[in-house]
Amino acid sequence: MAGPSVSPDWRLDGKTVLVTGATSGIGRAGALAIARLGASLVVVGRSARRVDGVVRELRTIAPSAPARGMVADFSSLAAVRQLAARVKAEVPKLDVLLNNAGVFTRSRSETRDGFETQFGVNHLAPFLLTNLLLDDLAASAPSRVVVVASQVEKSGVIDFDDLQGAKDYVARRAYSQSKLANILFIDELSRRVAGRGITTISMHPGVYATRLLDAFHGWSTLKTRLLGRGEPSPNAAGDALARAAAWPELDGRAAVHLHEHQIAEPSACARDAAVAARLWTESARLVGLER
Repeated sequence: MAGPSVSPDWRLDGKTVLVTGATSGIGRAGALAIARLGASLVVVGRSARRVDGVVRELRTIAPSAPARGMVADFSSLAAVRQLAARVKAEVPKLDVLLNNAGVFTRSRSETRDGFETQFGVNHLAPFLLTNLLLDDLAASAPSRVVVVASQVEKSGVIDFDDLQGAKDYVARRAYSQSKLANILFIDELSRRVAGRGITTISMHPGVYATRLLDAFHGWSTLKTRLLGRGEPSPNAAGDALARAAAWPELDGRAAVHLHEHQIAEPSACARDAAVAARLWTESARLVGLER
């Protein structure tokens, strides 16, 4: 799990990094680690109170690096669109978009737009947000789009006949599908932004004692917090996310995949260009974007 630390020479002074799902777990840890490299942070979460708390933390550990918070619920595409509009209006430049927000739901539920929750929040929301902010990222080139996926993508299958799990919902299968979709999205995105100066990155940050992991295994979050289960604290994930945002080795790369701290190959399914193109077309239709 432990990997090489982030070099203090990988400075992000003058850069603006937007992190979604930044109020807890690995998202919060990543935001704090990125702030220590000098970046201005835009932190996004569902709770205004928790967003404000993280902003106060950031201003304490990196007082010279501006930090602001924005509230958005990724179970609503309208909220994603509102977030993008606010970023365009209030953030002069965007250098890194770090899509981290994600959920795991043991029982099937739907977003406000009628999508299966894991597919909607984990894939469609970052797909839409990234597309809405592409011009801003290109204007700040060299820039980066990062999507936090998971090694469970290896067991994922994109079921185009039942993307929403309406016929047969299995929680872990739906989660694996959404994480495979993250990597396929980055793969197709890399082709679509070629020549625009945007580095595209997917990553498995590692396995940490987060609420999402508790839900995935059906564990009691209280018991995990009190007794532990052997996984490191999500605070240890900060360097993995900061590496994705700042590692110079990644400059100019297309569809690079990180496994914790190393460049690695995702599964063969995650590198299927035909599936990636089809998923993009279907995702664009579902969120109402031009293909």
